[in-house]
Amino acid sequence: MSLRVDLPASARRHCRCASLLARQARPETAEAGYLAGLAAECAVKATTENIPCLRRDEVFYAHFPELRRLILDHASGRGTERLVRLLGSDRGFMGGWTVRMRYAENQSVSAVHLAQWLADAGAAVALMEAA
Repeated sequence: MSLRVDLPASARRHCRCASLLARQARPETAEAGYLAGLAAECAVKATTENIPCLRRDEVFYAHFPELRRLILDHASGRGTERLVRLLGSDRGFMGGWTVRMRYAENQSVSAVHLAQWLADAGAAVALMEAA
């Protein structure tokens, strides 16, 4: 089976699902945090599609925190300012998130981290929509 890649739709879907899981009576914090990170990754990757100084294959297969470093190290020129500002925030965009958290126990993600990741994912999706 061949699946068509749709980064913007995936970003929106993961962000929406992460928010729903976080708002449940008994929040699924690990899953919500994981989906927030996937939403942010998809949104950032969709935003980079028209930035010629970034190698598409490198960006596509990278995950946070490597994805953040890759973009900050190589993105330059017109059209990159807002993305670099988002990823380069002092508190660290998607700080502490890793794709390996798909193996985490549910309550191993703190409410503080989850709130930060949901906010970062929302900001990334908003930036993607504005691009």
